Amino acid sequence: MNKELLKRWVEALRSGKYKQGALYLCQYDEDGNAVAFCCLGVLQNIEPRIKGDDWGDELLDEDSLKEFLGVNGKDRFIQSRYAGWNDEEMPFPEIADRLEKEWLNNEEDKA
Repeated sequence: MNKELLKRWVEALRSGKYKQGALYLCQYDEDGNAVAFCCLGVLQNIEPRIKGDDWGDELLDEDSLKEFLGVNGKDRFIQSRYAGWNDEEMPFPEIADRLEKEWLNNEEDKA
């Protein structure tokens, strides 16, 4: 797992810099300015080389996401779970707490 990127994502979610939105990776105003983000949109904003899904599902491209997060076969990162929490209005800091607990503070990874 790419812990450096995860730390940056957790920090961005807690920063207060991003207004939380639902159903879209990023919502734009009529001038094209980003005004609200899904938690996954925040990830894409801090690492723009992660591609969006071509299917219009408002998820990130799974292969691109796995590449940048460093997810391998044994990892069970399920982006739809994070999107669901976001769309159910779980605040960014709570999503950050869950990311941190599951991926950054995992005892197996510290061995």
